[in-house]
Amino acid sequence: MNRKQNPHRIALVGVGKAQKDSPKDGCKIGYIHAEMLARQARGSLLAGVDISEENLQAWREKFGVPQGFTSYEEMLRDLKPDVVALATYVGSHYPMIEAAARAGVKGVFCEKPFLNSPAEIKKLRLLVAETGVKIVVNHMRRYQPIFVHAKALIDAGRIGTPALMSAGIADWDLSEWGAHWLDIFRFLNSDSPVQWAFGQTRTRDLRSFGHQMEEHGMGYFHFENGCKALLDGGSAIGSCCMQINGSEGAIRLVDEGRGALQTKDGFEEFTRPSYGPEVWLGVWNALFDWMEGGPEPDLGASNQLLTSELNLALYVSALTGDRVDFPLASDLDVWPVDAIARKNQTT
Repeated sequence: MNRKQNPHRIALVGVGKAQKDSPKDGCKIGYIHAEMLARQARGSLLAGVDISEENLQAWREKFGVPQGFTSYEEMLRDLKPDVVALATYVGSHYPMIEAAARAGVKGVFCEKPFLNSPAEIKKLRLLVAETGVKIVVNHMRRYQPIFVHAKALIDAGRIGTPALMSAGIADWDLSEWGAHWLDIFRFLNSDSPVQWAFGQTRTRDLRSFGHQMEEHGMGYFHFENGCKALLDGGSAIGSCCMQINGSEGAIRLVDEGRGALQTKDGFEEFTRPSYGPEVWLGVWNALFDWMEGGPEPDLGASNQLLTSELNLALYVSALTGDRVDFPLASDLDVWPVDAIARKNQTT
Protein backbone atom coordinates (compact mmCIF):
# COMPACT_ATOMS: atom_id res chain seq x y z
CA MET A 1 0.00 0.00 0.00
CA ASN A 2 1.34 3.47 -0.83
CA ARG A 3 1.58 5.71 2.21
CA LYS A 4 -0.29 8.95 1.71
CA GLN A 5 1.61 12.21 2.24
CA ASN A 6 -0.59 13.82 4.88
CA PRO A 7 -0.06 15.47 8.25
CA HIS A 8 -2.66 13.26 9.98
CA ARG A 9 -0.71 10.27 11.30
CA ILE A 10 -3.14 7.63 12.59
CA ALA A 11 -2.85 4.67 14.96
CA LEU A 12 -5.67 2.15 15.47
CA VAL A 13 -6.17 0.47 18.85
CA GLY A 14 -8.04 -2.87 18.73
CA VAL A 15 -7.52 -4.50 15.34
CA GLY A 16 -10.04 -7.33 15.71
CA LYS A 17 -9.79 -11.10 15.59
CA ALA A 18 -8.07 -12.68 12.62
CA GLN A 19 -10.17 -15.31 10.85
CA LYS A 20 -7.82 -17.06 8.48
CA ASP A 21 -10.52 -19.37 7.17
CA SER A 22 -12.81 -16.48 6.29
CA PRO A 23 -12.98 -15.31 2.66
CA LYS A 24 -12.50 -11.80 4.02
CA ASP A 25 -9.49 -12.93 6.08
CA GLY A 26 -10.60 -10.88 9.09
CA CYS A 27 -13.55 -9.39 10.85
CA LYS A 28 -15.05 -6.69 12.98
CA ILE A 29 -14.53 -3.00 13.46
CA GLY A 30 -10.73 -2.86 13.28
CA TYR A 31 -10.86 -4.31 9.78
CA ILE A 32 -13.60 -1.93 8.67
CA HIS A 33 -11.65 1.05 9.97
CA ALA A 34 -8.57 0.01 8.00
CA GLU A 35 -10.66 -0.53 4.85
CA MET A 36 -12.26 2.90 5.20
CA LEU A 37 -8.97 4.69 5.89
CA ALA A 38 -7.54 3.15 2.72
CA ARG A 39 -10.27 4.98 0.75
CA GLN A 40 -9.35 8.50 1.84
CA ALA A 41 -6.37 10.81 1.26
CA ARG A 42 -6.32 12.92 4.42
CA GLY A 43 -4.53 10.59 6.82
CA SER A 44 -2.14 7.65 6.91
CA LEU A 45 -2.67 4.55 9.03
CA LEU A 46 0.82 4.02 10.43
CA ALA A 47 0.30 1.59 13.29
CA GLY A 48 -2.01 -0.89 14.96
CA VAL A 49 -2.24 -1.87 18.61
CA ASP A 50 -3.64 -5.13 19.95
CA ILE A 51 -2.92 -7.37 22.93
CA SER A 52 -2.90 -10.37 20.57
CA GLU A 53 0.30 -10.56 18.52
CA GLU A 54 -1.34 -13.10 16.20
CA ASN A 55 -4.31 -10.85 15.44
CA LEU A 56 -2.06 -7.83 15.09
CA GLN A 57 0.25 -9.54 12.61
CA ALA A 58 -2.62 -10.82 10.45
CA TRP A 59 -4.18 -7.34 10.35
CA ARG A 60 -0.89 -5.62 9.52
CA GLU A 61 -0.18 -8.05 6.71
CA LYS A 62 -3.63 -7.59 5.21
CA PHE A 63 -3.48 -3.78 5.18
CA GLY A 64 0.27 -3.17 4.88
CA VAL A 65 0.48 -1.21 8.13
CA PRO A 66 4.14 -0.40 8.94
CA GLN A 67 4.19 -0.67 12.74
CA GLY A 68 2.56 -2.81 15.40
CA PHE A 69 2.41 -2.58 19.20
CA THR A 70 0.91 -4.76 21.93
CA SER A 71 0.82 -1.78 24.33
CA TYR A 72 -0.97 1.46 23.53
CA GLU A 73 1.20 3.29 26.09
CA GLU A 74 4.27 2.18 24.14
CA MET A 75 2.64 3.24 20.87
CA LEU A 76 1.86 6.71 22.24
CA ARG A 77 5.43 7.13 23.48
CA ASP A 78 7.22 5.85 20.38
CA LEU A 79 4.94 6.86 17.49
CA LYS A 80 3.43 10.11 18.82
CA PRO A 81 0.44 9.95 16.43
CA ASP A 82 -1.80 12.88 15.56
CA VAL A 83 -4.95 10.74 15.68
CA VAL A 84 -5.88 7.61 17.62
CA ALA A 85 -8.84 5.44 16.58
CA LEU A 86 -10.33 3.33 19.38
CA ALA A 87 -11.99 0.11 18.22
CA THR A 88 -11.98 -1.36 21.73
CA TYR A 89 -14.63 -2.22 24.32
CA VAL A 90 -16.40 0.60 26.12
CA GLY A 91 -14.66 -0.06 29.45
CA SER A 92 -11.29 0.90 27.97
CA HIS A 93 -12.35 4.08 26.17
CA TYR A 94 -11.88 6.72 28.82
CA PRO A 95 -8.46 5.54 30.09
CA MET A 96 -7.20 5.36 26.50
CA ILE A 97 -8.63 8.78 25.60
CA GLU A 98 -7.01 10.33 28.67
CA ALA A 99 -3.65 8.69 27.93
CA ALA A 100 -3.82 9.86 24.31
CA ALA A 101 -4.80 13.42 25.21
CA ARG A 102 -2.04 13.74 27.81
CA ALA A 103 0.48 12.36 25.29
CA GLY A 104 -0.38 15.18 22.89
CA VAL A 105 -2.74 13.39 20.50
CA LYS A 106 -4.91 15.99 18.77
CA GLY A 107 -7.81 13.85 17.58
CA VAL A 108 -9.60 10.71 18.76
CA PHE A 109 -12.06 8.62 16.75
CA CYS A 110 -13.96 6.55 19.33
CA GLU A 111 -16.30 3.63 18.81
CA LYS A 112 -19.64 3.49 20.54
CA PRO A 113 -20.93 3.04 23.17
CA PHE A 114 -18.84 6.04 24.15
CA LEU A 115 -18.31 5.97 27.92
CA ASN A 116 -18.58 3.35 30.64
CA SER A 117 -20.17 5.27 33.52
CA PRO A 118 -21.77 8.58 34.53
CA ALA A 119 -18.58 9.47 36.44
CA GLU A 120 -16.61 9.27 33.19
CA ILE A 121 -18.87 11.88 31.57
CA LYS A 122 -17.75 14.44 34.14
CA LYS A 123 -14.10 13.43 33.85
CA LEU A 124 -14.15 13.64 30.06
CA ARG A 125 -15.61 17.16 30.05
CA LEU A 126 -12.77 18.28 32.33
CA LEU A 127 -10.19 16.47 30.17
CA VAL A 128 -11.41 18.16 26.98
CA ALA A 129 -11.36 21.57 28.65
CA GLU A 130 -7.82 20.96 29.94
CA THR A 131 -6.19 19.43 26.86
CA GLY A 132 -8.27 20.60 23.89
CA VAL A 133 -8.36 17.07 22.46
CA LYS A 134 -10.93 16.71 19.69
CA ILE A 135 -13.08 13.55 19.93
CA VAL A 136 -15.67 12.19 17.51
CA VAL A 137 -17.88 9.18 18.21
CA ASN A 138 -18.71 6.71 15.46
CA HIS A 139 -22.45 7.26 15.24
CA MET A 140 -22.04 7.23 11.48
CA ARG A 141 -25.74 6.65 10.84
CA ARG A 142 -26.18 10.44 11.01
CA TYR A 143 -24.64 10.32 7.53
CA GLN A 144 -26.78 7.44 6.29
CA PRO A 145 -29.07 8.61 3.44
CA ILE A 146 -32.27 7.05 4.83
CA PHE A 147 -32.01 8.95 8.12
CA VAL A 148 -30.90 12.17 6.42
CA HIS A 149 -34.01 11.92 4.22
CA ALA A 150 -36.29 11.17 7.18
CA LYS A 151 -34.96 14.22 9.02
CA ALA A 152 -35.52 16.38 5.94
CA LEU A 153 -39.17 15.22 5.82
CA ILE A 154 -39.60 16.04 9.51
CA ASP A 155 -37.91 19.43 9.18
CA ALA A 156 -40.14 20.25 6.20
CA GLY A 157 -43.23 19.62 8.34
CA ARG A 158 -44.45 16.68 6.26
CA ILE A 159 -45.72 14.78 9.37
CA GLY A 160 -46.56 17.84 11.45
CA THR A 161 -45.18 17.92 14.98
CA PRO A 162 -43.24 14.74 15.89
CA ALA A 163 -44.98 12.94 18.77
CA LEU A 164 -43.45 9.48 19.18
CA MET A 165 -40.41 7.73 17.74
CA SER A 166 -40.06 4.00 18.24
CA ALA A 167 -37.63 1.24 17.34
CA GLY A 168 -36.90 -2.33 18.33
CA ILE A 169 -33.71 -4.35 18.09
CA ALA A 170 -34.04 -8.12 18.12
CA ASP A 171 -31.17 -9.89 19.92
CA TRP A 172 -29.37 -6.67 20.88
CA ASP A 173 -29.11 -4.43 23.93
CA LEU A 174 -29.60 -0.72 24.61
CA SER A 175 -25.96 0.17 24.14
CA GLU A 176 -23.80 -1.96 21.83
CA TRP A 177 -26.43 -1.54 19.10
CA GLY A 178 -29.08 0.52 20.83
CA ALA A 179 -26.76 3.51 21.14
CA HIS A 180 -27.15 3.96 17.38
CA TRP A 181 -30.93 4.30 17.67
CA LEU A 182 -30.68 6.58 20.70
CA ASP A 183 -28.40 8.86 18.70
CA ILE A 184 -30.65 8.73 15.63
CA PHE A 185 -33.67 9.67 17.78
CA ARG A 186 -31.67 12.72 18.92
CA PHE A 187 -30.60 13.47 15.33
CA LEU A 188 -34.17 13.32 14.01
CA ASN A 189 -35.21 15.70 16.82
CA SER A 190 -32.44 18.15 15.87
CA ASP A 191 -30.67 17.23 19.14
CA SER A 192 -33.43 18.70 21.27
CA PRO A 193 -32.47 18.22 24.96
CA VAL A 194 -33.86 15.17 26.75
CA GLN A 195 -35.80 16.10 29.89
CA TRP A 196 -36.34 12.71 31.54
CA ALA A 197 -35.94 8.98 30.96
CA PHE A 198 -37.28 5.67 32.27
CA GLY A 199 -35.41 2.41 31.75
CA GLN A 200 -35.87 -1.24 32.71
CA THR A 201 -33.81 -4.35 32.05
CA ARG A 202 -33.88 -8.10 32.44
CA THR A 203 -30.30 -8.86 33.46
CA ARG A 204 -29.14 -12.42 34.09
CA ASP A 205 -25.86 -14.06 33.02
CA LEU A 206 -25.19 -12.61 29.57
CA ARG A 207 -21.72 -11.13 29.12
CA SER A 208 -20.15 -9.84 25.91
CA PHE A 209 -18.01 -6.94 24.65
CA GLY A 210 -16.10 -7.06 27.93
CA HIS A 211 -19.07 -6.31 30.19
CA GLN A 212 -22.42 -7.46 31.54
CA MET A 213 -25.29 -7.16 29.04
CA GLU A 214 -29.01 -7.26 29.56
CA GLU A 215 -31.12 -9.92 27.86
CA HIS A 216 -33.91 -7.39 27.37
CA GLY A 217 -34.01 -3.65 27.97
CA MET A 218 -36.59 -0.91 27.50
CA GLY A 219 -36.01 2.82 27.28
CA TYR A 220 -38.66 5.55 27.25
CA PHE A 221 -37.77 9.24 27.28
CA HIS A 222 -39.09 12.74 26.64
CA PHE A 223 -37.53 15.52 24.57
CA GLU A 224 -37.82 19.21 25.38
CA ASN A 225 -39.61 19.74 22.04
CA GLY A 226 -42.46 17.49 23.24
CA CYS A 227 -41.60 14.34 21.31
CA LYS A 228 -41.23 11.04 23.16
CA ALA A 229 -39.18 8.01 22.13
CA LEU A 230 -39.38 4.28 22.87
CA LEU A 231 -36.56 1.80 22.34
CA ASP A 232 -37.08 -1.95 22.82
CA GLY A 233 -33.66 -3.55 23.16
CA GLY A 234 -34.25 -7.25 22.85
CA SER A 235 -37.13 -7.60 20.41
CA ALA A 236 -38.19 -6.15 17.09
CA ILE A 237 -41.25 -3.93 16.80
CA GLY A 238 -43.32 -5.21 13.90
CA SER A 239 -41.62 -5.41 10.52
CA CYS A 240 -39.85 -2.04 10.51
CA CYS A 241 -36.64 -0.78 12.02
CA MET A 242 -38.06 2.60 13.08
CA GLN A 243 -41.28 4.61 13.03
CA ILE A 244 -41.84 8.32 13.58
CA ASN A 245 -45.42 9.37 14.32
CA GLY A 246 -46.42 13.01 14.04
CA SER A 247 -49.55 15.13 14.42
CA GLU A 248 -50.23 14.98 10.67
CA GLY A 249 -48.61 11.79 9.45
CA ALA A 250 -45.96 9.15 9.98
CA ILE A 251 -42.67 7.92 8.58
CA ARG A 252 -42.01 4.18 8.58
CA LEU A 253 -38.49 2.98 7.91
CA VAL A 254 -38.78 -0.65 6.78
CA ASP A 255 -35.01 -1.08 6.97
CA GLU A 256 -31.95 1.09 6.50
CA GLY A 257 -32.63 1.53 2.78
CA ARG A 258 -36.42 1.65 2.39
CA GLY A 259 -39.18 3.71 3.93
CA ALA A 260 -42.63 5.19 3.48
CA LEU A 261 -44.32 8.49 4.25
CA GLN A 262 -48.01 8.51 5.22
CA THR A 263 -49.86 11.84 5.26
CA LYS A 264 -53.39 13.12 4.63
CA ASP A 265 -52.37 13.42 0.98
CA GLY A 266 -51.55 9.74 0.63
CA PHE A 267 -48.81 7.15 0.82
CA GLU A 268 -45.33 7.68 -0.61
CA GLU A 269 -42.59 5.04 -0.67
CA PHE A 270 -38.92 5.95 -0.95
CA THR A 271 -35.56 4.22 -1.15
CA ARG A 272 -32.05 5.39 -0.42
CA PRO A 273 -28.64 3.68 -0.59
CA SER A 274 -28.54 1.60 2.57
CA TYR A 275 -24.91 1.65 3.55
CA GLY A 276 -21.62 2.59 1.95
CA PRO A 277 -18.09 3.88 2.57
CA GLU A 278 -19.27 7.49 2.49
CA VAL A 279 -21.12 6.90 5.76
CA TRP A 280 -17.93 5.95 7.59
CA LEU A 281 -15.84 8.52 5.75
CA GLY A 282 -18.29 11.19 6.79
CA VAL A 283 -17.19 10.71 10.40
CA TRP A 284 -13.49 10.68 9.52
CA ASN A 285 -13.83 13.81 7.39
CA ALA A 286 -15.73 15.53 10.19
CA LEU A 287 -12.79 14.89 12.52
CA PHE A 288 -10.22 16.03 9.95
CA ASP A 289 -12.22 19.21 9.18
CA TRP A 290 -12.43 20.01 12.89
CA MET A 291 -8.71 19.40 13.43
CA GLU A 292 -7.95 21.70 10.48
CA GLY A 293 -9.86 24.62 11.98
CA GLY A 294 -13.50 23.90 11.18
CA PRO A 295 -16.33 23.92 13.73
CA GLU A 296 -17.03 21.03 16.06
CA PRO A 297 -19.33 18.56 14.25
CA ASP A 298 -22.45 17.05 15.80
CA LEU A 299 -20.47 13.84 16.25
CA GLY A 300 -18.00 15.77 18.42
CA ALA A 301 -17.75 15.13 22.15
CA SER A 302 -19.89 18.12 23.20
CA ASN A 303 -22.96 16.65 21.52
CA GLN A 304 -22.08 12.96 21.80
CA LEU A 305 -21.70 13.19 25.57
CA LEU A 306 -25.45 13.84 25.55
CA THR A 307 -26.12 10.59 23.68
CA SER A 308 -23.87 8.79 26.17
CA GLU A 309 -25.68 10.49 29.04
CA LEU A 310 -29.04 9.27 27.70
CA ASN A 311 -27.72 5.73 27.20
CA LEU A 312 -26.33 5.55 30.75
CA ALA A 313 -29.40 7.26 32.25
CA LEU A 314 -31.67 4.46 31.00
CA TYR A 315 -29.53 1.96 32.93
CA VAL A 316 -29.36 4.19 36.01
CA SER A 317 -33.16 4.33 35.94
CA ALA A 318 -33.29 0.53 35.80
CA LEU A 319 -30.80 0.32 38.67
CA THR A 320 -32.63 2.77 40.93
CA GLY A 321 -36.20 1.93 39.90
CA ASP A 322 -36.93 5.62 39.37
CA ARG A 323 -37.25 8.18 36.60
CA VAL A 324 -34.03 10.01 35.76
CA ASP A 325 -34.21 13.75 35.13
CA PHE A 326 -31.57 15.60 33.13
CA PRO A 327 -28.83 16.56 33.44
CA LEU A 328 -27.84 13.14 34.83
CA ALA A 329 -26.73 13.64 38.45
CA SER A 330 -25.44 10.11 39.15
CA ASP A 331 -21.82 9.63 40.28
CA LEU A 332 -21.85 5.89 39.53
CA ASP A 333 -18.32 4.90 38.49
CA VAL A 334 -18.95 1.43 37.01
CA TRP A 335 -20.82 0.09 33.99
CA PRO A 336 -24.45 0.33 35.19
CA VAL A 337 -25.45 -3.13 33.94
CA ASP A 338 -22.67 -4.61 36.09
CA ALA A 339 -24.23 -2.78 39.03
CA ILE A 340 -27.68 -4.11 38.09
CA ALA A 341 -26.34 -7.67 37.94
CA ARG A 342 -24.76 -7.33 41.39
CA LYS A 343 -27.98 -5.90 42.79
CA ASN A 344 -29.94 -8.84 41.34
CA GLN A 345 -27.59 -11.30 43.00
CA THR A 346 -28.24 -9.83 46.44
CA THR A 347 -32.02 -9.53 46.22
